[in-house]
Amino acid sequence: MREYRPADAPANDAPAVVYLHGGGWVVGDVDTYDELCIRIANASGGVVYSVDYRRAPECPYPAAADDAEAVVRWLAGNQSAAGVDPNRIVVAGDSAGGNLAAVVALRLRDQPLPDGVRLAGHLLFYPCIDASLSTESVEHYADGYFLTRAGMEWYWNHYCPDPATRMSPDASPINAVSLAGLPRLAVVVASHDPLRDEGFQYAERARDEGVDTVFREAVGQLHGFIRWTAIVDEATDTIEWVGELFRSWWGAVDSDGQNRAGE
Repeated sequence: MREYRPADAPANDAPAVVYLHGGGWVVGDVDTYDELCIRIANASGGVVYSVDYRRAPECPYPAAADDAEAVVRWLAGNQSAAGVDPNRIVVAGDSAGGNLAAVVALRLRDQPLPDGVRLAGHLLFYPCIDASLSTESVEHYADGYFLTRAGMEWYWNHYCPDPATRMSPDASPINAVSLAGLPRLAVVVASHDPLRDEGFQYAERARDEGVDTVFREAVGQLHGFIRWTAIVDEATDTIEWVGELFRSWWGAVDSDGQNRAGE
């Protein structure tokens, strides 16, 4: 992983963001997400860890999810080495990385971190969390809007070659029996994106099941817009919004150091 530590971040007990890049679990890496991670670090004041997880087809499911979980567990368990406050760790990602962030949050809910440590929250940028590709937005924006339905099928086929496996909650978080007990959640979707509806449905369901949830729709935007800061003002505005959101999450950690998110 690659660390982005703002100049004013404390050397010890700093808040942190574990960032999981997009690319359909097949493409993308820490280099292609370098600028975005710098911007998130500057906007939030937290230390960002960009994870170079293993990718398909050489390393299919669950390799990427296992790597993402391993990074969070290592950071939470190595406070002195990392200089990170284990109760102020946020997991975030876009597209396939949003999938991984959701999976990590579910895994840590079901197999908690030691000593009562909990995630401060998780953020999903236009996540792909439903392998069925059956929503209305998938049909409406199937072609001609940057990300295509055919492209998503190609990514899922590489990441989860077994169609039965890809429908498990560990691959398609939308199929989790319950979302109750998850840490704070933020979901950002693009209005003209095949994945718009599954992100909205996940946020709506989480809120209905008692999860502290915020939802933001970038009107007029396409899948992937968050990295297009040179041409899309909404990308810059959203990153600034995320920075303020993370600061509020970190500030919600109790004075005794315990994170009560989701209780």
